[in-house]
Amino acid sequence: MLNQIDEPGTAEERIAARLVEELELSPPVDVEALARSLADVTVKIIPFDGIDGLCLDLKVSGKRPKIWVSDGAHRVRRRFTLAHEIGHIKIPWHIGNIIDKIDGHSKIHSRIDRQIEAEANRFAAELLMPNVWMCAQADRFPHPGHLMNYVAETADVSYEAALYRTIKFSKPGYIGAYLRDNMVCWSGKTTGTLGVPPERRSHITDMDVSVLEDEVSIKIGDRFRYVWWKIREKIEALPKPIESWRTVLQEILVNVPEDCRENIHNRVNATVGAVIGKFPIGSDVNEMYRLCRIRCANRNDTILWVKYVFDHPSFDSYLLGRCHDRAKT
Repeated sequence: MLNQIDEPGTAEERIAARLVEELELSPPVDVEALARSLADVTVKIIPFDGIDGLCLDLKVSGKRPKIWVSDGAHRVRRRFTLAHEIGHIKIPWHIGNIIDKIDGHSKIHSRIDRQIEAEANRFAAELLMPNVWMCAQADRFPHPGHLMNYVAETADVSYEAALYRTIKFSKPGYIGAYLRDNMVCWSGKTTGTLGVPPERRSHITDMDVSVLEDEVSIKIGDRFRYVWWKIREKIEALPKPIESWRTVLQEILVNVPEDCRENIHNRVNATVGAVIGKFPIGSDVNEMYRLCRIRCANRNDTILWVKYVFDHPSFDSYLLGRCHDRAKT
């Protein structure tokens, strides 16, 4: 398998996995029927902003648990909320009465409350999109764009819920972004990926896509979309420039303020050197150059002058010079 994950990693995920196995569940899981088999379920308007549901009388002797789910939430969010509430019921150390805000941003939550909510969220994700099933789908859909779309539609979950499972189960080598009117609201990459995702709040038209290929876009309404790219597995290096890479870098740094020029010089050399240093002298120049390009493209640096150097038209000549010197060509 492409990214086999043998067993869910946390205790709550393992509890969900055992439940899936015992009941022979598969997506789309009928969470409402499952919830009603475990508790008294009421779908109603909850008169508090941001509250998705409540779970009452957990592990109370002689009482059947009660689940209240907000009637105002979208259908797929209600499904996740029900799965989340089932988590509270099945996780042994979740007791008493719990008020839920699924996205976890409520300021009223203590650290322990946030931990409990995170555990129930992980349980819900494993219940709705089980580990074994996700591994099988990752085999069928190697590109995370296709995998994410299939998971959202088949498991009947939100694209956001499908996103985090996609990141976990897809193979390395892909970066993604969530866009609003072509502005990056979220960006990330699959586990083990070397490349740098686009900077949040940047505009997608300013992104360096020369190191990327095989774009897959998922449109969400009129203004929003998810985009996934594969990082190029092969980038051919041009011949070694006539001018030395040290000279090229000095020429690029001419416009950098003198008081910070040395610092920028050292940062740029260190960034590129960290990649090149992993290759023995005489290594393949193409692979070295490819990894340098990937490491530097769309780099999100707190110092704008570093980004200026990476974006400079002559920066590629600097990279080529360093790579050819290491390869001794």
